[in-house]
Amino acid sequence: MGIRLSLKKELMGNAQGLTTAEDVRQALSLAMKMDPTQSQANFELMTRFNDNHAKLLYQQSPCEPQLQAQKHRLFNELMYNTDQVNQWIEDNGGSILI
Repeated sequence: MGIRLSLKKELMGNAQGLTTAEDVRQALSLAMKMDPTQSQANFELMTRFNDNHAKLLYQQSPCEPQLQAQKHRLFNELMYNTDQVNQWIEDNGGSILI
């Protein structure tokens, strides 16, 4: 991991239990590669997450109320609570941790 990426992750709130949409997508795509038997379930989770994220970006009501996002003040990016994302994945048939 480069210094810029690690600095950005620190400023984005990794220490406060927040994660970006890109981190969620990356974890789900890695899980699809690691466990082919769960790839369909993880793909569906990624699709649902992307739909929800797009709605939040355009300030519409979310389709996944369990996923609450907040906007980062410095980077103007949506951040998700890591525990909520992990719980949402577990509740919907996933088995990975972000």
